[in-house]
Amino acid sequence: GVALRSGPATRIGFRTADLQRPMRSFNPFTLQMVDQFYERDLAEAASTLLQDVTDALQRLLPDGRSKVSDVAHALGMSTRSLQRDLQSAGINFRDVLAATRERLAKHYLGTTGHSPVEVAILLGYSEVATFSRAFRQWTGTSPAAFATQVGSQLRVAAG
Repeated sequence: GVALRSGPATRIGFRTADLQRPMRSFNPFTLQMVDQFYERDLAEAASTLLQDVTDALQRLLPDGRSKVSDVAHALGMSTRSLQRDLQSAGINFRDVLAATRERLAKHYLGTTGHSPVEVAILLGYSEVATFSRAFRQWTGTSPAAFATQVGSQLRVAAG
């Protein structure tokens, strides 16, 4: 018999020795089904974690906070736990940060009329030159040229 405890998550624990014993009722079909459910659950968890990190970054960037520790604190977890969860989900924090900044930069420059200086601040960059370099890497153009191009496209579409 095993003692049951109430807690925030449903878990089952096994002794290592028990896991090394052969299964009398091994069924390859059941194993395949369990593997499929496990893979689906992992994909859903990674998707949810990615969205949670992205949402937190969107809230934190205007305050100049873009570190993994800032995001972990906003999500109510330790930095190490977040790093471990990201790693197990195959998510690179720097890639998420860059993708979030790129998407927001394009939005701000293309639809809000913010200047490159304002966008740099909103995205948590300490210097406009650093933002401009990153934006050029993402798009192949400067923030000002992008804003002008998107603005003229919007005027043509509206006119």
